[in-house]
Amino acid sequence: MEGSLGKIAAACLFVLTAGSAVLAGEMPVERSPDGFRDLRWGMRFDAARAVYPDLVVREKVSGPEGDVWECRRGKEDRVSGPVTFESIDYRFVGGGFDGVLATVRNAHGDANPRARKAYDHYRSAVTARFGEPSTQGEALDRNSGGEAYALWKGGGTRILARWKSNEGGSRQDVFRLEIRRSVSP
Repeated sequence: MEGSLGKIAAACLFVLTAGSAVLAGEMPVERSPDGFRDLRWGMRFDAARAVYPDLVVREKVSGPEGDVWECRRGKEDRVSGPVTFESIDYRFVGGGFDGVLATVRNAHGDANPRARKAYDHYRSAVTARFGEPSTQGEALDRNSGGEAYALWKGGGTRILARWKSNEGGSRQDVFRLEIRRSVSP
């Protein structure tokens, strides 16, 4: 499984841009497995801005890994198959491209639970492409809601799909898809 996950970033790009087509086993050959969309892991921020001139820094934080920049594109296509993401954030650590975080939210108890549907969609799509996740879990509670996650690792990339109902008592259900460069084996 580890070898087939070496192409995980390219497939996630495909999942985010073509959604359900991953289930058909298609993958664009023009994309390389070492980044997300047109950005490569480790690409410097200035080089990323040359690719996406609408990429702006939203937040800067200093941490043990170096400066962390959370960025967003102004004209990002956030529709992916049946899912429309609220946001797609790009992360740069120490000046190099390190990952993306895509988010879907809906009101807790909403008749159309978009966040849970997005989790189910991406968990199925990534599993169909790469097999069962490295780790996974799910817990449901009538009072506080529930949560579920699935993590795939391999080939220098990791994908974490996480759904949380009533996140932090916020009355919001949230799905997050995180695709990051993996620095550990």
